[in-house]
Amino acid sequence: TLSAAQKERLIKKVFSTLQKGRKKAQKIQRRLREQKRKQLIKEAIKELGKLSGRDLFIAGVALYWAEGFRKDNRLGLASSDPAMIKFFLRWLAASGVPQTDIRLRVGLNISHKKRVRAVQKYWEVQTGIPAAQFQKPFFQKFKWKKHFPKPEEYFGVLRIRANNQGP
Repeated sequence: TLSAAQKERLIKKVFSTLQKGRKKAQKIQRRLREQKRKQLIKEAIKELGKLSGRDLFIAGVALYWAEGFRKDNRLGLASSDPAMIKFFLRWLAASGVPQTDIRLRVGLNISHKKRVRAVQKYWEVQTGIPAAQFQKPFFQKFKWKKHFPKPEEYFGVLRIRANNQGP
């Protein structure tokens, strides 16, 4: 017959083993999802091929329509997705917007204020646009309740504005 302490130890051991198994399964599922995502991207690129000028124009208009903004003869887009940012900049260039007419602004949570230079440098590298074309960063004034395990991978939202565009 097992004592109460022995029974408790066995229960804890079973629970611990189950937790380890769950973590292992989650890790495997995450890896499989990432592999599947990468494979789907490769297949989509292969199936679509290179975008024609017309394709680029239509996709850019759709992106602008869905995610963009227009105010005071300036059009723009705000996103945290580097691929979307790059595509929008490519669309602007193809639409005849000179890079010198583009202004960028980083939006960050106030808790990342100390990282603003690193974040802006990240966006400079992603966009190929020099620091001189960045406006003063915008800080969201509330603190997050959620804890992010890798805060160094947070790069905020980049707002693109193309000046002097439109009637």
